[in-house]
Formats: sequence, C-alpha cells, structure tokens
Amino acid sequence: MRLPAALHYRPPRWPVFRRARCFPGSATILYLFLSLACGKVYAHPFDPEYADGPTHSELRLSPAETRYLQQIGELSVPLIRGQPPLSFIENGAPRGYLNELLEVISTKLGLSYRRFDASYTGSIQALRDNTADLLNDYSSFGDRSEYLLESDPVLISPFVAIGRADSKPIRSMEDLRQARLVLVSGFQQTRIIMERYPGLNFVLVDSIDQAYRTLRSRDADYYIDNATHAGYYLRHHMITDLGIAGELPADEIGRLKLHFAVSTRHPLLHSAIQKTLNRMMENKELDRLKDKWLYRSGTANTLHLTAEERNWLEANPEIRVALDPGWAPVEYRDEAGKYSGISLDYLTQLEQRLGIDFRIMEGLSWQQGVDALKARQADMFASVARTPQREEYLRFTHPYLEMPIRIFTRDDVSYIGDLENISGMRVAVVAGYAIQDWLNNDYPRLDLITVATPAEGLKRVASGDIDAFIGNVVTATYYMGRHQIDNVRVAGDTPYFNSQAMAVRNDWPILTGILQKALDSISAEQHKSIYNRWMSIRFEHTPDYRMLWWLAAIATLVLAASFYWNRILDRTVKARTAELQENETRIRDILAARNYILEGTNAGTWDWTIPSRRLVVNERWANIIGYRLEELEPVDIDTWFESVHDADRGEIQTALDAHFSGDSDYFDVEFRQRHKDGHWVWINARGKVVERNGDGDPVRMSGTHLDITARKQAEETILYQAHYDGLTGLPNRFLTLDRLSQLLLDARRRDEKICVLFIDLDDFKKINDTLGHDTGDRILVDAAKRLRQAIRGVDTIGRLGGDEFIVLAGNLHADRDIIQVAEQILEGFRTPFRLDGRDLMLTASIGISIYPDDADSALKLLQNADSAMYHSKAHGRNTFAFFTEAMNASLSRRLSLEEKMNGALERGEFHLEFQPKIELGGQIIIGAEALLRWTSPDLGQVSPAEFIPIAEQTGLIVPIGEFVLAEALKTAARHNQRSDQPFSIAINFSPQAVPRSRPGGLLHPLRRGYRYRLGSDRNRDHRGRVDDRPVLYRGGPVSPERKRRVAGHGRFRHRLFFAELPA
Repeated sequence: MRLPAALHYRPPRWPVFRRARCFPGSATILYLFLSLACGKVYAHPFDPEYADGPTHSELRLSPAETRYLQQIGELSVPLIRGQPPLSFIENGAPRGYLNELLEVISTKLGLSYRRFDASYTGSIQALRDNTADLLNDYSSFGDRSEYLLESDPVLISPFVAIGRADSKPIRSMEDLRQARLVLVSGFQQTRIIMERYPGLNFVLVDSIDQAYRTLRSRDADYYIDNATHAGYYLRHHMITDLGIAGELPADEIGRLKLHFAVSTRHPLLHSAIQKTLNRMMENKELDRLKDKWLYRSGTANTLHLTAEERNWLEANPEIRVALDPGWAPVEYRDEAGKYSGISLDYLTQLEQRLGIDFRIMEGLSWQQGVDALKARQADMFASVARTPQREEYLRFTHPYLEMPIRIFTRDDVSYIGDLENISGMRVAVVAGYAIQDWLNNDYPRLDLITVATPAEGLKRVASGDIDAFIGNVVTATYYMGRHQIDNVRVAGDTPYFNSQAMAVRNDWPILTGILQKALDSISAEQHKSIYNRWMSIRFEHTPDYRMLWWLAAIATLVLAASFYWNRILDRTVKARTAELQENETRIRDILAARNYILEGTNAGTWDWTIPSRRLVVNERWANIIGYRLEELEPVDIDTWFESVHDADRGEIQTALDAHFSGDSDYFDVEFRQRHKDGHWVWINARGKVVERNGDGDPVRMSGTHLDITARKQAEETILYQAHYDGLTGLPNRFLTLDRLSQLLLDARRRDEKICVLFIDLDDFKKINDTLGHDTGDRILVDAAKRLRQAIRGVDTIGRLGGDEFIVLAGNLHADRDIIQVAEQILEGFRTPFRLDGRDLMLTASIGISIYPDDADSALKLLQNADSAMYHSKAHGRNTFAFFTEAMNASLSRRLSLEEKMNGALERGEFHLEFQPKIELGGQIIIGAEALLRWTSPDLGQVSPAEFIPIAEQTGLIVPIGEFVLAEALKTAARHNQRSDQPFSIAINFSPQAVPRSRPGGLLHPLRRGYRYRLGSDRNRDHRGRVDDRPVLYRGGPVSPERKRRVAGHGRFRHRLFFAELPA
C-alpha cells in the first residue's frame, strides 16, 4: 500500500497541556515501523496554502505523462543539510525553500518519495549511479546531459565576498589577490574558482559553518558565498563583526543557479515538473515561496515573464530606440559620435535581463525622434516624461528617474521665485520637451522661445539674448560646467519634475509590460550605482585660447619689468640680510618653545604643503601609530589617507571641504588610523589653513594629532551600559523594547506571529530579605543563564529590572511553538539553585501576549504580557498564562483601587466597625472585634479581601494598622469610662504591619496615653482561659487555626487588654 504523496509520516496534532505530556501511542509504533523498513525517514511539513494550485488537468499534462506519474512508484531524493534558508533540518524534518518547493510539486503531481542524507557531491554521484531519481538543489556547473535533465532555474543568486567589518570592499576577483580566501571543499563554486584563479591564496575547510568561524578567528580574510545564504546566515546568527564586502561580477565566477534535475531514465517526469514550475511562475506561487524563505532585500528581484511575453521577445529580438543627442547626462552623443548617459546604462541592464538588442537610431535630433515614434519608424524612447500630448501615441512605464525643473537666469537678475513672476520675460524651453507641453497647458500667456538643446538655451541666457531658461537641474548643471557658463544661476522654482520613464509605441502594449518587469527586477543598489556614476562625472572644460594670448602678453611685460626690479632688489638684499639672520635666531627660539609646549600636551604635529601633497610630522605623531619617525619619512598625504579607516574617509573629506571653503574656522575631525601592529587608533585631528594663494586657495595647513582611543573606549563602555544590564549582561529595557519594535516591523512585512513572554521569579523578595542582596544577584545571574539555554537561538531575552525578564520570540506559526518555549523556560527552573552548599528552589510565573492577536504595538504587548503574568501568579505560580481581555479588566480594577487608596486614610474614608463578643451565660458584652471598612466616594464600599492585599504590597498597611490601633484604643477607653465591666477589643494585624521581634513596638506612639498588656487568642482570653472557640465573622465562621495562620511566621492575632483609662 502506497503512503500519501505529500509525506511518509506526519506527526498527529496532539493537544498541548501545561504540565502533562502526551504519548502518541500507535502513531509512534507506525513511525518506528517505517524507520525500520525504509531507513532514515523524514517528515515533510509544509504550509498547505502553497499547495493550492493546478491539478493534472489544469497543468495540461499529456496522457503519456499522466500514465507515467501513476506508475512511477516511490522516488529517491537526496537531502543536503546545513544550507538555510534553502535546505536544512529543523525538529527532525526537512525545511527550507527547496524542500518546500519539492513538497508542493509532489503534491500537485501526486508523487511519493523518500529522502536520504547525502553531500552535494554524493547526491550527484547517486544520480549518476541511478540510486537517486531526482535532485531538488542541482547547481548547473558544467555539462551533465549524459545522465540528467535539468529544469529552468528555481533560484538565481549572485556570489558575494564575505569579510570582516573593517575589510576592504571587493568588486572583482582581482581584489582578492593579496588576501587569504577560505573555500568549502567539494562545492562546485570552489572547483570553478580554483580552476580559474590558481594564483589565489586558498584555505580549504569542510563546512560552511567552519568557513565563517575561520573568518571570525582571522585565519582567513574573505569567504565567497551565494548572496541568499550569506544574508540569511549573517542575519539569523546576529553576526555583527562580518558583512558582505561586495558582489562579484557574473562574468568572473558566474551566478548560483539552482534547478530540479531528473535522471535521464525519467524524461516524462522531467517534462511534468517543468510544466508545474511554469504554472507556478505564472500564478506567483514561486514568488510567494521565495518571499517566505528568502531574505532578498540586497539583491535584484527575479524576472518572471509569461509564455506570451517570451514568445514576443523571440519574435522581436531588436528594438529601435530614439534618443536625445543633447541631454547630458541623461542621454547624449559625445564628440566621437558615441551615445552615453543614464538611460543607456538602464538599456544595458535590460538587454542582459531580456536577451534582446536595443538599436540606437543614430543621427536623429530630439524632434526627429518624436516624429519617428509618431510614424512608428522607431519603437521606444529610453527616457521621456509623460504628458497628455504624448499619451496619444505612447505607452509609459513607471518613472525610474526624477529631476526637478527650475528657472535659470543671469546672476545679475533678482530672484524670481516662481512661474507667476516671469510674465513679460523672454523664456526659453527645448522644443519638443515635456516642459513645453506643461507650460502651454498651464501658463498659456508665457512668451516661450524654443531652442534645440539645453546648452543653447543656457548660452543665450548667459549672453543676454533671452531672459530665462526653464529646464531640469541635473542637465542644466552639467552643461553649465561643460561650457564654463559661470554667470547663470537658479533664480526660481517650478512645480514640475522630469519624472523619466521608458515609453513604447502604443500598438505594442506587451513591450511596455515587459520593460516594466525588467525595471522592477533592478535592485535599489543597482539604481543607486547608476545614478552615482553619472552624478560624480567631472566636467571637461574646453581651453580658452584668448586667455592664453592675454597671459603671453602679460608675461612679456612682466619679464621686461623684472630686469628693472632686480636691480632695485640687489641694493636692498644686502641691507636686509643682517636683519633676516637676527629674525631667524628669534624664530628658532620661538619654535623651540612651541615644541616644549607640544611635548607637554602629548600631541603630534603635522604640516601639510597642499600643492606638493608633502606632509611633515613630528616624533609624537609617528609614535601614536606605533612607528619611529625615521620609519615613516618621507610622508605624503595619500599614504596617510590610505591608513585611515574606509568608513571615516568621507567625514575627513567633508571637514576639509568645509574648512577650505570658509564654512568652518578650523579643520576638526575624529577618525580611526591603522596602528603598526594592525589595530585601529582613534585620532582627533585639528588644524587650520595658515597660507593661501592670491586666488584664496589653500596652500599650507598645520595642526595637531591627539590619541583619543581611551576616550572612545570609555564612550563605547557607556553606550554598552546604556543598552545592557550590568549584572546579567542581557539587553536592558530600552534595548529590548527597541528590538521588539524591529521584530514587529519584520512580522508585519512577513505576516508572521511574534510573542512576548513576561517572566517574574516567584517570591524572589524573600531571598533578598533572608539571604541578602549578594545572594539574590547570584541567583539572577544563574536565572539569566538558564533562560538563555531555554530559548531558541533566534529569540531575544532581556532584563526589565529586579526579578523581571522578557523573552521576544518571532517566526512563529502556531500557538504550540509558543507553549514549547514557555515549557522549556519552566523546565529550566525545576533544577535547584546551588549556592554555598545549599539547594534553593525557585519558580517563575510567565505571562504571554501575541502579535497580532492581542496587540499591535510594543508597549501594549508588554502591558498585556504583564497582566497575564499577574494572572499566572494569582493561579498558583510556576505556570504560564496567555493574555485575555478579562485580565486587563482585573488589572485595571487593581490599579484603580491602588490609586484611590493613596490619600484615602487622610481623607477619612477608612473607619472601624465592631463585632461584639457576648458571654452566653450572662448575655453580657465582654468585648468586640475591630473590623476595618473602606467607603470610597468613587468606588463605594470596597471589600477588605480586595484592598488589604494591595495595602500589604504598597506598604500602606503600616499607617492603616496604626490607624486601626489608635481608633480601637479610643473606643475601648470610652467604653471603660462608662462601664465597670472589663472590656477588650481584638485586632487582626497583617504580618507586614507588626514588627517581628517586638510586637509591642507597634504601640510605642500610644504609650503615653494608655496602659495596656498584650495577649493572644492562643494564650488566654480576658478571664485567663484558653480561647479556641470559633468566631462568627460577616463572611462566615472562621476557625481559630485559620485566624492564627500568618504567611511565613508563627504569629497570632494580638488582643489588647485595657487595665485603666487614659492618665
């Protein structure tokens, strides 16, 4: 009998109890039987929503394929562990993107299979030896067509270099020539890299985990991993000392492409799997699986085209593109006739993704390009803004570049402000540009003059031929620099932007959709790289030969005058030589004094001659970074700059620019510089330009270096203390709440559950009170250690203060996952705490709140978990409780009582009622019992069962006890004045209100007014007899034994016997 297609064995969903375990019984026996029969068998749990999809008929399988799938029997599929999030084992079951994809395809096709452990090399060998039928993680290096059939890629991921946080960026394999590169033996990318780059320094290890450990121990400098696994590994292991140093070009080592591979013995199985994948791509099932498992923010999105779109591209492999030859840097034609610009870079990206050619229609002006699109002699624009006029013959993608449009005038024209203030001016725009359509529609009264190019418009403004030019800032700035137009500036704003998109002739709507998908597949990093590449281009200036002629004429005059001037100088030189020698002596003395002062401040000095880039430093400057001065000389500014940490170089350049331009009086910056032994030293550099040339440019600059490493380390310590608990080393309340907020953001994006577990140690105050705070601190440290061991590696634990801890658990799919975490925590406290030779038992109460079921904010989740924790304590402790709204109502009532109780005594809301004690024989009242009552104006009559526990916890029980005693004394005194019959009043005191050592100390403030003696119900009544009789209270009879029981003590209910009236 065949097992179900989805799995060999799925554990039943047993009910979960807090303190009891369930035994699967017959299901366990079935599992053991299968294990013995089939070897090692794995469960294949998966989310059923991903199995919703086409049946055999909807997949359009051929009759031959359908018959083959019904007859194929059980398949053998290797399982590769340890490659999250692609393939790994969790709770004894295969997990990850590739394994769930295999499960979904098997469900759709009705396949059954078994898994067996294998390395990647072993799985390939198994397929070759016909001991495996199918691989779900085959990477296509080399040609294996003789024994396997591969599907289209189910995942494409670039390779990245992983380095330490302070490592240099890596942009190509050439950057690794001087580095130690760790690789994993047996991996296909390892073989490719070693074959193509035999000169690199390799360190081989046996596993991915070992590779990362080798990096962290500094036994290697870089490791090459695929971007999907690298991002997951660093993020889920919370590794902060390593990072992605750069993406390696695909033309050097390729990209990781994962496929399903089927033995050539099963061609019909291969075709059925490929049809299933095609359908999953079309209905986005594959994308949903990737979104569930893969962390893809740093890489480009996968491009999915429909069969119709792929067929269209095959039929139209060449697209004619019309460009603007004079709109740099967006798109332009240079002096050599080559087209360049931002839009050309995007076309290159799209060519690589779509496999088609974009042919530039050369020699067309912008207006000619517009006419060509209207006549359908061209197919598309690479960069164009949407206008109503253009929508008549074009279809647009979404914008991929935005540039603000401004008003440009000569710099001697007052600031205009906006378009309302240019009426009557001669305003130029480029013919056929979107701004012409917008202005004609919105400002029809403007006197617009059309020009052929932005450069022409700017030149005419500079010459005064027209008053203003309207164009985008990026293009205008480029041409102003390119043509040295220095008398034109921005004089006003417009409400318009060049929101540049690609546009296709309107009879090709399918191409618009294809281009949009291709643009969407470009990552944010690639967009930013393209923009930065063109925004950082330096302008090439055309030499002004007229200036050279003027300079030649001036030089001739200067030479003629110099002969005359030299004669005058010759007469004065000798007279001033003696004066200079005297001044030199004084300068030496001043410099010596300055050096003495600098040595006293322990500062290094430097002097930078900017044109020659020469840097002169003193001995202390060299000592700060571990060198002797003679080891460094000569020093230039470039060598020094290379020794500065990569992350700090931009800040140094910014500070220099600000000082050189006059925006800051001093150059003052803090940065890290590499020490001779390799570590980083924090430096504070402070200096000032001491010499400028005639144009005001800096020529010489001097300053000091101070070693501030100790201060920076102190700041890091302070920062650590601000975020971590000093006793346990756990994140404190501030950091824990911040991590909870981040966890909420991730959960909203992934539609996952998270939970907050609020943990409070039961009766911990007793330990501090009896054994001391040092013992309490040791227990807290041990408790934190046990909590760390109890939770999952991806969860966060923090200490809120005192004996309160919090656990943040994410990536949860069911309540049973939360219950498992809570039970593991309680289990960790069942082992006694061993301190100084004694065993102490300590339990914990846990409150649980869940996002999004209970709350959607960090603070509310924490409050609800706190409410649930108090509920756990009220119901026996050493347990956990999930939050309900009823708990909030109970907590709200308690907080309201606590608030109203503050000041209630002073407001006279408490009073005593007396329950008489009657001698049955003589029907005589011989005493009474004092009963405390609270009547609140807002809450009404409040039961002592409610307010007494709150008073004990808040400390209000002490003044309340004194009030009860004083009122009872006054009442007894008044009664004894009116009667000769002895009269006593019994008072029940809380243990917190009566001193342990001397109960009589409670009466000390009243000793001057009364004489009394202390007794107890257990000793004797007012006649000297033992009183063990029941007493009737309003709530019902209470036995003497219950009256005598006080938590933690053998203390009894005290009774006062009054002998005399007040003195």
